[in-house]
Amino acid sequence: MTRPTAKEFAQAFADIGLPGVRVGYHETSTEEPYYETDIPGWLAIAFHDDEFDPQTREIRGSYFRINGDPEYPGRSWTRICHSMRDVATMAYEDLLSDCAGARESLMRARKSLDSTPEKAPVKLGEPVTPALIVWLRGQGLPNSELLPIIAGIEERSAAGLEKYDQVLMSGDGRDSVNDARQELLDFLQYAQAAKMKNRSLAPLESLVNLVLSITK
Repeated sequence: MTRPTAKEFAQAFADIGLPGVRVGYHETSTEEPYYETDIPGWLAIAFHDDEFDPQTREIRGSYFRINGDPEYPGRSWTRICHSMRDVATMAYEDLLSDCAGARESLMRARKSLDSTPEKAPVKLGEPVTPALIVWLRGQGLPNSELLPIIAGIEERSAAGLEKYDQVLMSGDGRDSVNDARQELLDFLQYAQAAKMKNRSLAPLESLVNLVLSITK
C-alpha cells in the first residue's frame, strides 16, 4: 500500500460518518511522520513503518500507531490499526462512547435534582420583549438587519402569548438559563442540518453575534 495523503485520510473519516474532520500530515526527519486531526484525543496518529520510499510512497509491513493525547484524561494509550478505515472507525466508536458517557452523567445530574416537572410560567415581573428590543436598538445594527430581527422577536412573542396566555415575563418562575441552553442545543442541530444540505449559515451571522453579545 502507499502512504495516504491527508485528504485521503479525511475522506476515510467521512466514509464512516464523520464528515468535516480536518487532517494534516507532518513530515519530520527526527521523529516518525504523523497525522494531526481536530478530534480531541486523536492528535497523534503516526504511520509507523521501517521501510518507506519517499519517492513512490510505497510501504511494506506498515500500520497506524495511534497515540492518545495525554492532555485528555483516559486517552493515554497506543493502538495498532492496519488501514485508514480502522483508525476512522475506532475514532467514531470512541466518540460514540464519550457521548454515551456524557449523556449518562447528564441524566444522573438531572436525577439528583428535583424531578418535579417545571411549572407553567407565572405572570410576575416585567415583560421581556420590550426590554430586549431596547437593548437591540443599542447594538448599532443597520435597520436592514435590525428590523427583521425585531419583527421575528415580536412574532415569537405573539406565539408565546397564544400558547401560554401571557408574554415572556422576567419573573415567570422558570429557569431561564436552562431554557436558553435547550434552545441553543436545538440551534446547533438545525445549523448542522443546514450544513449537511449545503445551505449557507451567513443569514444567521447577525443573530449569532447578538447571542454572543448578550452573554457577556
